[in-house]
Amino acid sequence: MKGFMRFVHKFFLVLTICISSVMPSDAQLKNIAENFKLTFFYLSYCPHCKAQSKDLLQLQEDYGFEIDAYSLNGKPLKPYEFKEDHSLWLKTNAKSAPAIVLQGKHTSHWIPLAEGRLELNELKNEILEALN
Repeated sequence: MKGFMRFVHKFFLVLTICISSVMPSDAQLKNIAENFKLTFFYLSYCPHCKAQSKDLLQLQEDYGFEIDAYSLNGKPLKPYEFKEDHSLWLKTNAKSAPAIVLQGKHTSHWIPLAEGRLELNELKNEILEALN
């Protein structure tokens, strides 16, 4: 029985390590949010953009990410105050919406994260991988 209990203990230890290495770190994401913002390009009528906007709001609430929203068709997507400057959109060479860019708050540094809808955990992982 002792051997079995050791096995179970080691199994759960390894499982915990594996899960923690796959799941995004809250501390890392909060740290990233201090120096980077998320720039969101959308079309107001796009269902994928509407779904993506909810995930971005969750990142804002959980980690403090600042969200800059840019309308590609000149119409708002609640709850965002939108902008219509498309210069960054053109630089990214994105072909569809939604598109998300990780952009330095105090620099001109930017990294394309996604073109098309990403689930919340996929988006968290993309943010972490972009800076590793």
